Amino acid sequence: MKAALNRLLWNESEGDQEEYEVLVEDLDARLYEAQDAPGFTDLPIEVLAQKLKDDMRLTGELVVTTAAALTPANIADPPLADTG
Repeated sequence: MKAALNRLLWNESEGDQEEYEVLVEDLDARLYEAQDAPGFTDLPIEVLAQKLKDDMRLTGELVVTTAAALTPANIADPPLADTG
């Protein structure tokens, strides 16, 4: 999750290392607290990232790319290894 918000935090801090570290610590605290909430593990990463962005009042554009978005739909999955 932190990786999904890392660029947004850096942009929000305008490249100021100290401000960036404050934002990362804030994100860590929010994630630690959120993981105990019912349904946390069921939330899609896009939804959780947007909620965190809103809670932290970050103003930049949030772009979340999932592995499914990177895999073309017309490419077959690779064959499974023969372990037998």
